[in-house]
Amino acid sequence: MTLSEKTIEKIRNEGGRESSLDEEQELPIISNNGHEFVPKDGAYWVHDNKDAHGDRDFKLCSILKVVGQFKSDDKKSRGVIVDVYGDDDEPQRVTLGMDVVTRPDRLAQTLANAGLQIFAASRQNCKGLISELILVYPRAGVEMLRSATVNGWVEPGFCYVRPGGEVLGCLSNGTRVISLKTKSPDQSKGTLPEWQKEIAEGCLKSSRMIAALGVSLAGAVLGLVDVSSRGLHFYGPSTTGKTIAALAAVSVWGSSKNLSKPGNGHFASWNSTVASVEFHFTRNNSSLSALDELHLAQRVVRGMGDVSLLFGNETPTGRGNADMTGRDQAGWRETLISTGEISISETLAKFGIEQSVGAERRIPGVYAIPPGGRDIFEPGYFPSFAESQIFVDRIRRVTESEQFGTAGPAYVNAIIAFCRANGIGALRKKIQDYREQARRDWLPTINGNLIAGQQVNEVLISFEVFFAALKLGREFGVLPESYTDESIGGAIQSCAHSAMQEFRGSDWKMRSYAQKILDALIQKRGHFIVSVESTKTVNVPDERLDVYGCLCRFGIAPEEPEIAFILTDAFKNSIIPRCSVASIMRLFPAACFAGNDTPKGKDGDGEKRKWIYHSPKPLPGLEPNQRYIALKIKELQKLVG
Repeated sequence: MTLSEKTIEKIRNEGGRESSLDEEQELPIISNNGHEFVPKDGAYWVHDNKDAHGDRDFKLCSILKVVGQFKSDDKKSRGVIVDVYGDDDEPQRVTLGMDVVTRPDRLAQTLANAGLQIFAASRQNCKGLISELILVYPRAGVEMLRSATVNGWVEPGFCYVRPGGEVLGCLSNGTRVISLKTKSPDQSKGTLPEWQKEIAEGCLKSSRMIAALGVSLAGAVLGLVDVSSRGLHFYGPSTTGKTIAALAAVSVWGSSKNLSKPGNGHFASWNSTVASVEFHFTRNNSSLSALDELHLAQRVVRGMGDVSLLFGNETPTGRGNADMTGRDQAGWRETLISTGEISISETLAKFGIEQSVGAERRIPGVYAIPPGGRDIFEPGYFPSFAESQIFVDRIRRVTESEQFGTAGPAYVNAIIAFCRANGIGALRKKIQDYREQARRDWLPTINGNLIAGQQVNEVLISFEVFFAALKLGREFGVLPESYTDESIGGAIQSCAHSAMQEFRGSDWKMRSYAQKILDALIQKRGHFIVSVESTKTVNVPDERLDVYGCLCRFGIAPEEPEIAFILTDAFKNSIIPRCSVASIMRLFPAACFAGNDTPKGKDGDGEKRKWIYHSPKPLPGLEPNQRYIALKIKELQKLVG
């Protein structure tokens, strides 16, 4: 096609800006629906033969070129990538969804902001012509990309999207990925060697800070080994260093202070709404979220109840559209570091919420002060609190303004390079080997008689993955060589022991509960009196007692074991307050139980309730139509040791 005489004359009269395109680079002449778009002298011209008054030629806009197409797997998002050649020598690349391309006003404004010159602004429908030009631009030779609307792993082991749209790697078939999530980008500053020197080396002074780095790196590993979201809650007195451990962990992925939009980075506060916390989790998918000051979580607890369930369920609250359809929402799979002065279960109890053992296993608590220490650092590193405070202040300054956001991308790039060279199966085997090493050499063993053994196992799985992530970080050069097996294993072991002592499904907690029951019985001389609602007297062997809530009754015959019969209300109100009876009883071996509850259904749930004694014809000394917890005293004594 050749230009009309009118177009040639206009070019001669107006002159033309030289295109910044290379001379070898060919631009197509496009014909569509009576319009011909012709590139000439740094602009696209339109020859319009649909005009009722004859052919018309006019200069439409500066040069633009479609260089790529994208679409998502579900085809809900698709569009084009356009290079805009304005006054600058280098083109400005713009990603345009079809919702923008097909709306001329929005399209023209978007392209103008990118530097496109629109010469025919006064001509009717010129914006529609620009839209038409992009829509019919030849697609031959244009790169096809896959779009991503979530952060994290697009294809585990091969392609990863950082918050803000930076894409690391590509799909296993070579297809490149473009991210449509460009808000709240991760920030990076400094270099990996400097981060290792300033942050990673300093963390070796604290088992809690080493574990925090393991939690941070594990965020990128969970999706590779099909392990659900999990984390740690550091608790302890104020000014002991809990927050500094979270800041060091956050520096792996970005700054702890997003100055452009505070709260939109990896570090935030529990003092938020449910929607804000869910956004935080979704943004940081496949990496780390850190939330400070759990005692400020009133709004989250009021909206969702148990915060550990909110995180562990990996799905935001369901929300609808105006047309009564469900809104598409992304979930998350990541790690979390939480901080507070008391454990999560105690914090929730203050708000009137009881945390189940199943929820507690997702974010076990670790006491921030290691054995023998006065703050988060191991004993002996700092002679005085003032010296440790100087070190903490330096770590805080460096993580906020000097060294951050380099280790995480390096870690992900190393994972991608390994998977491309050896396959993702080899990476999974390596991680599994590290997990087995942790379980074999460093982690506590599980009592096979525990009913809640699976819950305990889930806690230990968390520490297995944290250990494996640290080992992988050292192997890939993200952590320095000073992170030996002994330093990594010792830190994970110390934190795991602390978590198991606090975890209500552990051997430690089981023994603690058994001791509390025995102490209560001894203190009350076998007759634990709680309620004042009843004034009945009952006969028991050898004596008469007022029974107000809880009765310890011995065997009827000398050869029978001694049994404690405890009213359920008395148990949960006075012996072990604010805890579910069932969640505690599931910790004890079945040999402790002396109840007579009948199994119900086919799921065996009744077998788990053998601690309940309930009979219309009770044993002598027990009130009729009451539910008692029946425990064998000698078995409790065995647990206590």
